[in-house]
Amino acid sequence: MERSKVLIIGGGSAGLYLASMLNPLKHHITIVEGQKTLGRKFLVAGKGGFNLSHSIALKEMVLKYEPSGFIKPFIRKHPASSLIIYFKNLGIDTYTGSSGKIFPVRGVKPVEVLNAIKKRLSDNRVNVLTNTRWISTHQTSITATDGTNDSNIPYDVIVYALGGASWKKTGSDGGWLGAFRQMGLETSAFKASNCGIEISWSDHFCETWHGAPVKNITMTCNGNIQQGEIVITRSGMEGPPVYASNGCLRKQGNDMKLVINLIPSISSGKINSFRSALKSSKSMNSILKNKLRLSKVKMALVKELIDKDAYQNRQSIEETLKSCPIKVTGFRPIDEAISTIGGLELNEVDENLMLKKLPGQYVIGEMLNWDAPTGGYLLQACYSMAASLADHLNDNSG
Repeated sequence: MERSKVLIIGGGSAGLYLASMLNPLKHHITIVEGQKTLGRKFLVAGKGGFNLSHSIALKEMVLKYEPSGFIKPFIRKHPASSLIIYFKNLGIDTYTGSSGKIFPVRGVKPVEVLNAIKKRLSDNRVNVLTNTRWISTHQTSITATDGTNDSNIPYDVIVYALGGASWKKTGSDGGWLGAFRQMGLETSAFKASNCGIEISWSDHFCETWHGAPVKNITMTCNGNIQQGEIVITRSGMEGPPVYASNGCLRKQGNDMKLVINLIPSISSGKINSFRSALKSSKSMNSILKNKLRLSKVKMALVKELIDKDAYQNRQSIEETLKSCPIKVTGFRPIDEAISTIGGLELNEVDENLMLKKLPGQYVIGEMLNWDAPTGGYLLQACYSMAASLADHLNDNSG
């Protein structure tokens, strides 16, 4: 049986996953990558801990995605347990941390994970063309360039895995958007996601506290509660609870608001001691410091977010600490974002991720207009889409 020529445009997470799972006995696989090396953004995900997925229950995991209905069939077919087996077969063991996040076992570096995938590509005789940028697609071939010369590369099946528009230095710049519009496909402009938010700090607060972590808080947006740690920045805030609130804030339009609880895990004993102290003549600073053990940055943050009278109000200060209002003025730019929304509209692909208008051409990963928070959900979705498409192509070749 003659092998089909599968051309994968993009050597990021989704493209690498797909290439490593296609059956080399059925397909002649080629990856076209514009950068010097494969997986540059894949390695970026490894900074600060390589969070591959999450152990959250499947029903709850699906709800982390927007729109959840689009991602659901792929996640159900290839959930986190499938990804764990995938890496196990590559020689990479994983473990689940206390937060439920799934990582490579301690001591395994991100580059080792990438090298394990690249070894599988080599074993499967995947042809890798680096420094080769896709320009356009024709009926049976693409035009690509190495910066000096153009070339035509034939295909039977083409899979676009060019990524979104965050981390431009890795090659994920969203530059394909215009070409897709010219192909008659519906797209949306990219916007930052999983990014910091902007808040109008006073100069004194900004200079004193930028870079400071604010630990053990909850952040609420329209009833959606996120727990964790945030960091004060010169322009506002960043951190997992902030990123997970991006989507909710975006839906609020021009009047974006959050509520932060600075004492979500306070014991009943401390609260009772705090309430008693409020009846004394001790200063508010002393009470917050000694009875609630409120950190200096939390005390400064409260003073920044509310007026002096509210801070000194002993009848309402407890409620204020539990529901401190934050006025959000905007989002940080795409260049600072972990991921993006926008790209190819979901109605352009069928249940197998094939372009409805262009049979034999598929799109996977962050090129598509879906969203998810950090915590392993982005890489999991890329894996699930790639694995599902690999199943489809392996089952329908020849």
